[in-house]
Formats: sequence, C-alpha cells, structure tokens
Amino acid sequence: MRIFTLFFLSVSLFAAEVVKPVLGYSVHDRYLQQMRTIFPKLTKEEKEHSWGKEYSIALHFAKDLDLYQAVATFKRARVLIPDHNIARRREIDYQIINAYYLGGKYEEVVTHFDHSLLANIEPAFPAFHDLLVILYDSLKNIKEEERASFMLKTMDKYFPLEKQKLEIGNAILAGDIDLLEKDAKSFDIETSIASLEGSLDENFFKESRGEGAIDEHTHSLSEDKLQSLYHLKECRDAERSILNDYTLQRKNPLAASSLNAILPGLGYLYLGQKQSALTALLLNTVTAGAAILFYKNDNLPAALLTLSFESGWYLGGIVGAYEEAEFYNRRMFEKAAHYRMRDHKLYPILMLRHGF
Repeated sequence: MRIFTLFFLSVSLFAAEVVKPVLGYSVHDRYLQQMRTIFPKLTKEEKEHSWGKEYSIALHFAKDLDLYQAVATFKRARVLIPDHNIARRREIDYQIINAYYLGGKYEEVVTHFDHSLLANIEPAFPAFHDLLVILYDSLKNIKEEERASFMLKTMDKYFPLEKQKLEIGNAILAGDIDLLEKDAKSFDIETSIASLEGSLDENFFKESRGEGAIDEHTHSLSEDKLQSLYHLKECRDAERSILNDYTLQRKNPLAASSLNAILPGLGYLYLGQKQSALTALLLNTVTAGAAILFYKNDNLPAALLTLSFESGWYLGGIVGAYEEAEFYNRRMFEKAAHYRMRDHKLYPILMLRHGF
C-alpha cells in the first residue's frame, strides 16, 4: 500500500501540468445577422433560376441558424447550378462548410472540403481567411494535427497576426500551463509595436522637416497593422491574466493527495470540501478502529476483511483528493478563461469576419 502511494505521488510530481478545460462558444443568430457576407448578392437573373431560388432559401435558413435545413438546401442549389458557374459553385461549397462548422460538425467540414472545388483554393477566394480558420479549428477538433499545422503555416503566410491570435486561443483551449507560462514571458508583440511606432514617428518628423512626403498608402497599411498589433497585445495580456488568476487560485493535486495520505480527509479540507473531509475521516477512523478491535479479540478473519475495506478507502481517498484538486483547477481555469476568450474573440468561431 505504501509503495503504491509513493509510486502514484512520484508519477504525479513529474507530470506536465495540463488542465484540460472544457471551453466552447456557440454564436447566436443575432450575431450572425450583424455580419455581412463577403460574396456578391444574387442578381435578379440568378434569382430566377432554380438554383438561385434554392440558394436564397438556404441563406435565410442559415441566418436563422436552422443549419440542418440550410445544408440540405445549399446542397440542392449545388446540384442544380450549371457546371460552368465555378465562382458560385465554390461559394455554395463554402456556405455548406460554414454551416457544418457553426453546427459543430467538424468531420463533415473536412470531408466536404476534400471533395469540393475549394480543395485547391487560392488566396483570391473572397472568404479565404474564414475558410482557413474553419479548417484549422475543425482539423484540431478531429485530431488531424499535421493538416492543422499546415493550415496554421498558411495563415502565417497570408495573415500572420491572425495566426498568432489562433495560437494564443489554442494554448488557452488546450489548458497547457507550461505553454501559457512560456507565452507570458514573451514580449515579441510589444517589440513589434515599439518598432512600428518608431518607424511611423520617424516618417512624421521627416515630413515635418521637409525631408520627404509620407506615402499615404504605406502609412495607412502601417496604421492598420499597428491597430492589429494593439489588439494582439490585448489578447496576450488576456492570456497572462488567465494564467495569473489560475495560479493564484489553483490547488496543488500532489499536496491534496499527500495530505489525505497523512490524515484521511485532510486533503479534502485543503480543497474546501468540509463534508467530504468529515466523511473520509469518520469512515477511515471507524474501519481502522474496527480492524484493531477485531485483532485484539483474536478475530483475525474479520480483522483482515475490515482492513481490506480500510485499505481501499484509504487509497481511494488519496487518488480521490488528487482528482478533486484537478477538477477544482479545471473549473477555476474555465472561469478565468471563458469571458476573456469571448471578449477578445479568441474562440476561433469568433475570428470569422463574414456571415451568410
């Protein structure tokens, strides 16, 4: 029994801390209705075709988050549309993928993408950004890490700041404390902001001294990038706040199990579970006392039977305190993370820029 206890505690000591939180966010129909479509509206002529009618109906279903009906109707439009209308066929394929994604059907997202005209899509596709976000999140959810990594590299090529935001969100969703601590020590975003601010200030002073005119287009792009960096810094600050809140409130699972090993119930008391602590103490005290009493009365079979029960409860209390501490930490992490993830749009679904 002692050997088992020492083995359990030693394994726990060297394990990397991963909280494994249950975090998620579902959008509401009002949120979707505020998001504008990136695709051109159907023309009057297109609406007169059978595929255009089906497509219009599907869009109404999608905006109301009647996603089952939306997918079915999008697919009817996909069947009816002429083969030569490549742009609209790709558009409908994307709408099907988007509807599947909003419904949490990640396997269907990937399957439809692989068999669609979007499989070899180029950056010129209007919803290229949103498609990458959808595919990355879907692939992560179905544990296709290699393909998800490829999507992240593609994001880094075309949308580098969004890629960093996805990484921040993913670190929080994974509950990887070691990775969060590593991120918290990184000040690469602050360095980029300082560098860009210095460049903008230098250009302004040069113009004020008559040493050259500012290129308005370049200046505008730099200003946009600076605003994006400010937002990214806010996301990193939110990540640090989550880690700080968690660190202040977390309970040490090893300490909880060790305390229960020293005195049954003490680990539960450390976790604030007074009722469980009292129950564990009384149960172990009564069974241990009964085992001793049976032994003193030379009733060895009853003593051994009672001792076996006591051993089970004792070891169960050690493991139970560890698991309860992990559960407590998971709830504390979720509480610290959820609203910050929502407010800073760190959930991948909130990074989508366009609606139906």
